[in-house]
Amino acid sequence: MSKQSKYTDAELLERIQSSKTHIQDEAFGQLYKQHYKSIIAMVTKNNGSLDDAGDVFQDTLIVLHKNTQKEGFSLSCKMGTYLYSIARNIWLKKLKKNSRLVSISETEKEFIPISDDNTKILDKMEERNLLFSYLQKLGEDCRKVLRFFYFDGMRLDEIATQMGYNSAEVAKNKKFRCFQALKKSLLMDKNFDR
Repeated sequence: MSKQSKYTDAELLERIQSSKTHIQDEAFGQLYKQHYKSIIAMVTKNNGSLDDAGDVFQDTLIVLHKNTQKEGFSLSCKMGTYLYSIARNIWLKKLKKNSRLVSISETEKEFIPISDDNTKILDKMEERNLLFSYLQKLGEDCRKVLRFFYFDGMRLDEIATQMGYNSAEVAKNKKFRCFQALKKSLLMDKNFDR
């Protein structure tokens, strides 16, 4: 996409809904160029860092993408207003969760409340990110065993072979200990929804 090329909101929406990744990427590139600065300004003016703003923008694009893939989705406001509203709600939620100041300064932009669907998407994303952060803190063997069993669907005897354990029973015990360690970490985290 050339720097001069601009799509209308309707064209952006159509491109985001495309099944072709390169077409979606062009649309997301334009969204980034047009709206990233306003999201950065909103987050940084409200107790956030540049890293926070980047995370909020990324989460905003994920919510936008998931919403546009729903049957019957239509944009009832300007794309910028929609993105700003999603980002504002994401940031408010993060501020509340971290017990920071929750009063976001209003701007001249219109505001759209976040829907229950968007809240569910955000909750799932946060829980998945939390899970992966605790998985990274486990040892490499634990990460492998849990990945093989829960994500790759391997049987315990296959895991034993892959990991060089003496038997499926050893793999079973290792999986149990690793899962218990992960569960304990998650349950102790105040951000994990039990």
